[in-house]
Amino acid sequence: MTLRLLPWQSEYGTSLSYDMDDSENVLVSVDVAVEQKKWDAITVKNATRIPAQIIDGVRRAEVHVMQEDPVEGAIFGLFGSFAVGAVLCEEKAHVLEDTICVERVYLHSGRSFPSITISEGKSSLQFKSQRIPDSSNIITLLNSLQRRMLDAEILLASELSRDESKITFVDGPLRSLRSPGQRVIGYIKRIHQWYINDGQRNLLYGLAVNERTPLFHIPSNTEINNTQSGGRYSWFIRLRQLGSAYHPLGGIMRLETDASMPIEQARVLADESVQILPALSSIPGQDPRAPHNFVPVGRLEKVLTHRLGDQLWLNRKITSFVNRQIV
Repeated sequence: MTLRLLPWQSEYGTSLSYDMDDSENVLVSVDVAVEQKKWDAITVKNATRIPAQIIDGVRRAEVHVMQEDPVEGAIFGLFGSFAVGAVLCEEKAHVLEDTICVERVYLHSGRSFPSITISEGKSSLQFKSQRIPDSSNIITLLNSLQRRMLDAEILLASELSRDESKITFVDGPLRSLRSPGQRVIGYIKRIHQWYINDGQRNLLYGLAVNERTPLFHIPSNTEINNTQSGGRYSWFIRLRQLGSAYHPLGGIMRLETDASMPIEQARVLADESVQILPALSSIPGQDPRAPHNFVPVGRLEKVLTHRLGDQLWLNRKITSFVNRQIV
């Protein structure tokens, strides 16, 4: 028996989250010959490396509470914070400070009431009260917090992608991006769906860093609430050669773009992704989700986390606020 490492640190799971032997993972409607008939690796040469802006966010569950409602009884509540922003990668990478947005929410399934203000001296933090119907457990509230962060990322991506002198990279699939520019790529750190069959997936094992798979077309009806009416073009690249100790799929990433654009334009984007992303990839020991969490994104996450404030301080302030509500 041969063991191979998967590069992410164990508390983050792995980048390969699907059972690779699951026959239901193959979608027969996916067109793997949309770019070329033969499923062979494409070597990228002389592609222009242009500036890239990468959007990301961080979220944090601050405090879980139980809300006593005279009508509905005890229900769950969650104080949560999230921040989103972008980093521009040119000769050097730098965080785009004017893109950073921090939001704080109190999520619950009870009756609506005004937002909650946590005060400290002359400063105050406002948690917007938002009712989440049918949120009977904490997991639902956490998922709702995640959804709000992703919505903020999508809004920022829609704004930044108007500048087509840059490529805009969005963390995750593009299915929820309603008005993307023509140079937007979604990158998927954790592969939930391969879309290709076992034979086609064999190509990924030997894929080099300067290569990609051919584009394949994912029709719009394969995803719930997919707003990309033309579907999506997708492809795989290798971010980094990790060495023989690691599983060869450990350095693979799937990317996608809107399929309403001409195939030639999508091909250019795919080639540019090969030129840009491997150079930004992290190495094991440098980032817990290496190589899929890019080095500039790791820096952005640190800035965003700092903007959320000290978690222990905020926990104490929320606890003090709750204590004052008890009669």
